[in-house]
Amino acid sequence: MLLLGLMATALAAALAAADDISEGDADPLYRACFEECQRTGTLKEDSIKHCVVLSDDQPSGKAWYAHEPLYLKWKEWNCNSEYRYHCMMEREQEREELGLGPVKYHGKWPLKRASMFRIPLAP
Repeated sequence: MLLLGLMATALAAALAAADDISEGDADPLYRACFEECQRTGTLKEDSIKHCVVLSDDQPSGKAWYAHEPLYLKWKEWNCNSEYRYHCMMEREQEREELGLGPVKYHGKWPLKRASMFRIPLAP
């Protein structure tokens, strides 16, 4: 498992350098997680309720912030940002368990949500 994590990190670093994208964005495990979330609206066995796609391609419900479009736009919270956030946090937890430090995603250091505020995970 450690070897797999190190190989994934090395590959992500190489891809990030080649394409000028953040290391986290290039991580194949992060990308696979994000693609799975987009396809199913779930992160492993946890569903992101307002993003679960039903058979008619409509989200299953609305999140509390979806009722306030200005707030939603200001915070930039939507299904894709939820998928990115949850996959980023899952991947950072895996990296921490492997003794690796945080990496940037989308050009920014990971931030953990605390209510409507975000707290940096990186130095």
